[in-house]
Amino acid sequence: MNEIEQLRKEIDKYNLKILELLNKRANVAKLIGAWKVREGIGTHDPGREAAILKTLKAHNKGPLDDEMIERIFLSVFAVNVAIQEGKK
Repeated sequence: MNEIEQLRKEIDKYNLKILELLNKRANVAKLIGAWKVREGIGTHDPGREAAILKTLKAHNKGPLDDEMIERIFLSVFAVNVAIQEGKK
């Protein structure tokens, strides 16, 4: 196996780990969504998102810059809000 194949195999391993974690996060988001429905609370919480982003950026050691982290997680947030709202 050449170097590029080894590196790609490593990326594939990380992709599967990321997928597993995203699905675990989505399952928790579904539970939060059900709680919010019972309590009559809206699913979108910009304040919570801002706090999460602040924490992530404070812990970011790169090579992704803070703008990249924000773009990635805003997408994750949007998908999880959709899950909470029962959308696909």
